[in-house]
Amino acid sequence: MTARIKLTVILALAALLFAVAGGVQAQEPPPDLDDPEVVEGIAAEIAQAGDREEALNQLSPAERQAVQKFVSERGNGRLEVTLETNFLPSEHEGFGQADSGAVNCATQKLIYVWEERIFFVNVDMFKFHSDTRWCWDGSRITSAPEIRIRGTVHWPGWEYVGNINQSSGGGKNQWEHWDYVQGHFRICDGSDCHTHKYPSITKRQYGDGTYIASATH
Repeated sequence: MTARIKLTVILALAALLFAVAGGVQAQEPPPDLDDPEVVEGIAAEIAQAGDREEALNQLSPAERQAVQKFVSERGNGRLEVTLETNFLPSEHEGFGQADSGAVNCATQKLIYVWEERIFFVNVDMFKFHSDTRWCWDGSRITSAPEIRIRGTVHWPGWEYVGNINQSSGGGKNQWEHWDYVQGHFRICDGSDCHTHKYPSITKRQYGDGTYIASATH
């Protein structure tokens, strides 16, 4: 082997060793999942992703578990209340037709929102919806109130199990109607469902069109 060939081989080996060493040095250490700020940072990246499910699936199993634990152990609930009115008694959102004696009809819409605060931004986890349509003439309720219930999830892993408790009283030809519903939500990582929430909504409607509402979890 000539001196030139030996030199070429040595330089090639040196370049290879340098590339391997550089690649080893370029590897980032795994995130410290015992640091709450690190986990919150990963959760913030998931929250900003266009497809949260896909972004969550890109994490390692340990990172995913830490993030899902983070968004299930804290959180805060709030209640959104709206009233939809000014419509014909017989034409509203597919509810059944009201009695011919009805003067006014409305739908009392409540949404219980469970949210997580991630770096000063409130991110919705799930929503529990409860709507009641009723009609009145100023002194009494003129048709049997109708109730609709549903749940929606906005963070992967949370599931709406269903409405697990419901009761009501009063109603047609009376001054007042009330209804109570309770939903069940849980967050799961595979077969491990480690956190459960049971939000409940109570609504009251009156014969003069007024209403009140409250919620707990």
